[in-house]
Amino acid sequence: MSSNEGEDEERTHTTLPRADFIEDVESYIAGSTVEEAIQKLRQHHELYSTAQQRLATQRARFMQKGPEIKATLSAVQLLTRQREKQETATFDFELTEEVFAKARVKPVDAVNLWLGANVMLEYTLEDATHLLESNLSVCLENLKSTESSLDLIKDFLTTTEVNIARLYNFEVLQRKQKKDVS
Repeated sequence: MSSNEGEDEERTHTTLPRADFIEDVESYIAGSTVEEAIQKLRQHHELYSTAQQRLATQRARFMQKGPEIKATLSAVQLLTRQREKQETATFDFELTEEVFAKARVKPVDAVNLWLGANVMLEYTLEDATHLLESNLSVCLENLKSTESSLDLIKDFLTTTEVNIARLYNFEVLQRKQKKDVS
């Protein structure tokens, strides 16, 4: 794999600049000061930290949505099985936090799904099952992609921190050499 292919692969995860390890500090800071190079790396570090926080929030949202979708899908599948058997289903549902109620539901052909943003729509059991399976699949794919991007950002943060330390060490070494020469 060429270096361009690796760069393209990393850019599919994020639009942030790559964090490459600085092999040769002297050539890296050529034409600028150590302070300017450190400032540039600090700006990148801040970008990476912000992206990490945003992705962590997204991951938490996907991790919460997944079980909710699974539970709803399970309930719709139970209703489908109960309809096929022509039996009444019994559900425990949450009224408020820590307060539950029992409900007996006769066989039904449709359910109402809460879509968010104050929107609730009625679906047939088959359509609801299809929609929920699709949403679960998308949620799991998004979670996987977000976790992959988080791993990449963590690598960028670590590399940037190491590079900043190397620049500091280089500056200390330069000062020491100037002091020894004097």
